Amino acid sequence: MTEDKVTQNGATRPRAGSKTRLAWDTFSALATTLDRAPTRAEALDAATAKGVAKATAATQYSHWKKFNGISGRVVDPSAPAAAPRADKPANGKPSALEVTRPPQAPQGATNVVPMVGPPNGASGHEHPSITPPEELAQDTRLHDEGWDAFCEGKSDSDCPYAAQSADWVIWCEGYKAASKS
Repeated sequence: MTEDKVTQNGATRPRAGSKTRLAWDTFSALATTLDRAPTRAEALDAATAKGVAKATAATQYSHWKKFNGISGRVVDPSAPAAAPRADKPANGKPSALEVTRPPQAPQGATNVVPMVGPPNGASGHEHPSITPPEELAQDTRLHDEGWDAFCEGKSDSDCPYAAQSADWVIWCEGYKAASKS
């Protein structure tokens, strides 16, 4: 292993003479001068002053930290502690008082339209759908028609609506519900 190709902590130091190595050497020199790891802002300012692109400096700073076993955010111990923002708790999450429930849908605005198979008894599955309130009256009427058809002794094949249409599904559900009662 040459001095130029050193890997530690899962990061490899860039080769000498490259822009990325210039950034690393700048971070190391700054760490020696400060007698601590530089903050991200300090590192980026120093590297960009030497001609390293800001994005490259930012990426290389994270690799340099990993190589040197530095994890987490580096803070300047001499900088005053930032006061917590009044509008945001220290952890960045809204407080329990700030969490509100989403507005509720008007009563009767949602329903579950059972998706049933053909009238021969093949089973279906429940499929949620949103039905505007003005359509609920129509749905109720179709359901009642199916119920009444069963009570009158009609067959489920007597449904007057096109097979697999929304009206057919609701009519058949009424018929099916009446047959189970």
